[in-house]
Amino acid sequence: MSPSFRSVYASLLGRLCAVCLLLSGSCGSASDETSPPVVVVTLRGLTSAVTSLRVQAWLQARPAKADMQFQPSLNPSSDEYPFAVRLPPGSRGTLRLSIQALSADACDWSDAQEVHTDVSPGQVLPLSLDMTLYPRPRCPLRLRRTGQVRGLLTYESAALGCTAADCRCADTCELRVPQGSLVRLSAPSSSPLCFLGFDGGGCQGLTCELTVDKPTEITGDFATCERTTPFLAEGGGNLSVVATATGVWVGSEGSTRGSGLHRLDRQTGIWQAFSTDYKAVSTLWADASAQYLWMAAKIPMPGLSLIRLSEQGAKQDVAISISAITKLWGRGIEEMWMLNSDIYPFDSKGYKSGSRPNFDAIALAPADESQLWLVGEGGGIARGTPGTWQSMPKITAKTLFDIWSIDAENAWAVGEAGTTLRWNGREWSVEPSGVSQALRGVWGSSPGNVWAVGEDTVLYWNGRVWTRMQAGLQHYTDIHGYDGSHFWAVDAGGGVTSFTR
Repeated sequence: MSPSFRSVYASLLGRLCAVCLLLSGSCGSASDETSPPVVVVTLRGLTSAVTSLRVQAWLQARPAKADMQFQPSLNPSSDEYPFAVRLPPGSRGTLRLSIQALSADACDWSDAQEVHTDVSPGQVLPLSLDMTLYPRPRCPLRLRRTGQVRGLLTYESAALGCTAADCRCADTCELRVPQGSLVRLSAPSSSPLCFLGFDGGGCQGLTCELTVDKPTEITGDFATCERTTPFLAEGGGNLSVVATATGVWVGSEGSTRGSGLHRLDRQTGIWQAFSTDYKAVSTLWADASAQYLWMAAKIPMPGLSLIRLSEQGAKQDVAISISAITKLWGRGIEEMWMLNSDIYPFDSKGYKSGSRPNFDAIALAPADESQLWLVGEGGGIARGTPGTWQSMPKITAKTLFDIWSIDAENAWAVGEAGTTLRWNGREWSVEPSGVSQALRGVWGSSPGNVWAVGEDTVLYWNGRVWTRMQAGLQHYTDIHGYDGSHFWAVDAGGGVTSFTR
């Protein structure tokens, strides 16, 4: 039956019923036990925005096999819309009708409007409903915790009648929120949990406030963050860290007694202080195989030494005449670059004379299989090999303290006043961090999993925006990770904070 024919048919039924009611006070014939009851429903106040109607019927609490879903054919000259619900032959008892409307600008069907009436075989019964009283439709809102670390997401909304104290989501929550309602999201952080931020539905950061007007999904991610001070009495000052598959190495530049080098055995969880021969370890680097650790340190001999140390403790010392080394980076166990503002290549034959770009370099990282990145004073960035440096267009005057590259198309540099720069394979650009503190270290495992640390600051990049974590903040000097789930940051107070996500 076409919508126009149905409308005419229902209108005629309504008029016939009205005549019947005037003449006899009832509609239909109760004597015809096999005739189907017909309910003529007239909706008032139906607007042109309504695109569909859905009608469900129950007789004596059982489905009446009279469900309908159709597009109403509205009469522009009238705010009434009649339609007929034909029940199965012989139907008798209490009828419950549930009617929902779907509008062009609605996120879902409206809440059901219900009516109850008694029906008998052969009866034609008129009903009237005011559509202007329909409740607002409810929009699906999905909250989902991502990652392996469990934490609570909280939400509050007057429309839902709940506050953050009693409305919590531990894993995945499917909510239905009246369209246009305001919802506030948060996630309390307390040691050892750190919240990494919301994502989706226009939400970014540690808190979120949104008006729900369409189906929405929002995720929240957590990490554990636990700080220990395993060698506070022996270390201090500027600390550096490097993580491998088996252990975490920490060097202390300010150590004047005890050992300046410590290692965490990741299997046993035990910290070990290496020989007190290693003083003032300024920087560390480990090769990908994790068989060797390189470090620049002072040992009981004049000057500075470049030391290659195996996991078993065997070492090789190379005395060098360079006054200080700020960073190391190598390719394999025989090819190494040392940086102190100039960069010095080192191989099995020793180290070569240094070269520099047109600025004082502070940090380095691989740019591709053959070239390096250098960053440093005044926002300087250069790419190339020793002696063939190409300066990049300067996009900041802030000094850059560290750089980390994930691959040839993804690199990050961090520095003064919360500066964070991103390389996308073609150019460098500024990505606002939202903080003003100096950032001293950066590390990442993928374009959507990057960490930066600095003065009372830990930042997490999810691929779209930086989020500042709120728990366990220290004056961090370096960060390094082994995979996408485990990271370690060291601070000037001699502490090591482990992050797991």
